[in-house]
Amino acid sequence: MARQRAIYDQKNADYGNSFHHTVERFGLIAALVRITDKMERIRRLQKNAAQNRDESLRDTVSDALNYLLMFSAEMICGTWDLAEESRVPGEADNITIVHRLMDGMAADDLVIAEKADAGQILELWDELCGAVMETLKEKTPERIDDLLTVTHYLACLVAAWLLELPDAAVH
Repeated sequence: MARQRAIYDQKNADYGNSFHHTVERFGLIAALVRITDKMERIRRLQKNAAQNRDESLRDTVSDALNYLLMFSAEMICGTWDLAEESRVPGEADNITIVHRLMDGMAADDLVIAEKADAGQILELWDELCGAVMETLKEKTPERIDDLLTVTHYLACLVAAWLLELPDAAVH
């Protein structure tokens, strides 16, 4: 997670808080699109790694993990018009929340214990997208808590998979 945090901090310095601003402007759908782009790239790299030379599987998985954590931060911050009860009082800084989520994952045994592959991760992502779309219709604190639980589990699977990838994962 220290490596992930360094990547997150560097990209946030390069791009600004663009993920947050995009979600503010276009809603949660924008977050889903960004993460789905990474998930589709994982799917493609798994099928035909030799044709994708500009970004390694490790880089793509790392980006997907950070996007999942930023997605969680947006739900926690309540920036996408959630029920007032689902907002975290006094928490408005999504960058701080991402750091806290990373700190929590660093101590989470699930990250070390879980084994996942691309198929499981992509299947769970597809299910999560469906759940998010339903939650946009029924924005209750319980639905948000359920989404956060599934998103955290998916992030743990992605982190566990990232740990298994070699540093020089095939391009």
